[in-house]
Amino acid sequence: MRILAIDYGDKRLGLAIGSTETGLGTPLEAIKSGGWDRDVIRLSRIIKEQGAEAIVIGLPLNMDGTEGRRAEITRKFGALLQVATTLQVHYHDERLTSKEAHSLLAQSGLSRQRRELLVDSVSAQLILESWVRYENNQSNRESP
Repeated sequence: MRILAIDYGDKRLGLAIGSTETGLGTPLEAIKSGGWDRDVIRLSRIIKEQGAEAIVIGLPLNMDGTEGRRAEITRKFGALLQVATTLQVHYHDERLTSKEAHSLLAQSGLSRQRRELLVDSVSAQLILESWVRYENNQSNRESP
């Protein structure tokens, strides 16, 4: 199944596309946030172009695992996106993905400006790959 992952932020939405079969994601170009209505329209087009069959959105949990205001906003956006696209939206813990993305990109040899453009989409890639691993582990536990 093809999955679109979203690292949802106030300024940019990091995007990655991947597959549950391979467990791998590929960063896509991040989009500048233009408000919920505009973002949903743009994401709907990207979902169609990429052939995504489900959506994973990074859930910004507090370090103690609780949900705060950012998580509430993210869930509201996800619900709007689910209605607009009719695709199932999954949420996955995104704690420390931006830090990990910065670390990975620091080793890439890319310019600082280029790394800043990619960090949100690399975060989305990490969210996607972590979600697939989690789902596979859950499936393995349920099998006899």
